[in-house]
Amino acid sequence: MSKNFLTGRSKELEDLSKRFEEALERHTQFYEDADNLADLADWYAMRHKKEKAFLVTDYGLTLHPNNTELLVEKAYLYFDNDEVEKAKEVAQSINDNYMAEVHVLRATLLYDEGREEEAEVEINAIVEKNDLVNIIDVAYLYLDKNLPEKAWQWIERNEKDFADEESFIALKGNYYYQIQDYDKAKECYNTLIDRNPYVAENWVDLGRVYLDEGNHEKALECAEYAIVSDDEIADAYFLRGNALLDAGKTSQAIKDLETCVDLGMVETYYVEAMKGQNFVNNSEWEQGCKALKKVIDAKRPEEFPMAGVYCNYGLCLSFVGRQEEAHFYCQLAREEDPGFVFTYMIEGRIYLEEGKEKEAIALWAVALELGDEHKIEIWYEIGTCCLDTGHLGYALTAFEQCYAIEPTYNDTTGLLSLICLLLGKKEKYNFYIAQTVNPQKIRHTDWKLLSHHFEDQENLLDLIKNA
Repeated sequence: MSKNFLTGRSKELEDLSKRFEEALERHTQFYEDADNLADLADWYAMRHKKEKAFLVTDYGLTLHPNNTELLVEKAYLYFDNDEVEKAKEVAQSINDNYMAEVHVLRATLLYDEGREEEAEVEINAIVEKNDLVNIIDVAYLYLDKNLPEKAWQWIERNEKDFADEESFIALKGNYYYQIQDYDKAKECYNTLIDRNPYVAENWVDLGRVYLDEGNHEKALECAEYAIVSDDEIADAYFLRGNALLDAGKTSQAIKDLETCVDLGMVETYYVEAMKGQNFVNNSEWEQGCKALKKVIDAKRPEEFPMAGVYCNYGLCLSFVGRQEEAHFYCQLAREEDPGFVFTYMIEGRIYLEEGKEKEAIALWAVALELGDEHKIEIWYEIGTCCLDTGHLGYALTAFEQCYAIEPTYNDTTGLLSLICLLLGKKEKYNFYIAQTVNPQKIRHTDWKLLSHHFEDQENLLDLIKNA
């Protein structure tokens, strides 16, 4: 549960955290009001420091037994940690039936169980519906449940009274972000940044928008400002890591994601999956095996997507001579997600490396059928695979399919020029080289002639149609 702390409040809580940690380290007495301790726990939780958040609530409850605010905070900590039953136990121990925070907590748990009507009864029981904190808590409940239209009802009817409040502006920005009205979201976040450019969370929120828009340069810029403002905010490193991934700088991205592990935001298996993908991209098969096996062996949530991990692991296994295991993990990938196109592409490549063209083509036919909206990407991958394995006739057909869909896609004309040069197809070579952005690269490179099985291979299109 994010409380969208005001700039001054966030600084107060940072100072409070230092005093709390210093008291723990020195084993000295520490006293603070319950509401401040509840806010401190939430402040830790927002920074993915779950252990310290729980420590604060437990310590606070020794000072203020059965305090409602601390119990509410502890219930949310359990809920956010996927310990729903414990969250319910804490919620049931709260005797206060008046405080708005209690009604919002109960509504959150009821919505999680799909009991929407009962949840709405709890929300309607809130007496002070025009209180800013209550507005924010209820609106975020709805945003968390992907009900932006309900959140907007609370925002719209109170906008006149709180339009200038920073926490309300942040709420509006997050609402607009969820409904993908990115221009209005940026306007809100920029307003907050103009007021105080040293609040890391606002830079992260703005960077998130740019990342979703595909502008990784702007997202990187926002991440850098966020880290300068607060070098312990994990979300900033996560933003920068993902922006670097979009920019194709995987090695640098992994360093940021490892920092996220250190700061408690992501688990190790997440970064190992990224490392494994990077090793696959760089054809470092043995290292890829090690990284991806760590992901497979790790304790991870059921919802973590494993199809890509399994098929990439299968590819790595195939290149270190463990063919039977390679096909086993590709089968696991299909069982995990039958619609995951990449599995069919990868196992097709494994079969092609084994000299089993018929089996490879059958899988590529499935990939093309499943990935109808991404045909150009699939044909390009087929072409690249065939080029790597020396099946130049197949590669020519695949890249010509790319050219037919979009002639300027990636370096299609350059690759077609190279293949036609190797196959001695002079007319086609002249046709494609004339459209290549950098023909000198093709003409003056000392190409290694790739070994290939047949110069006049059967037409790949016919084989795929008949697969």
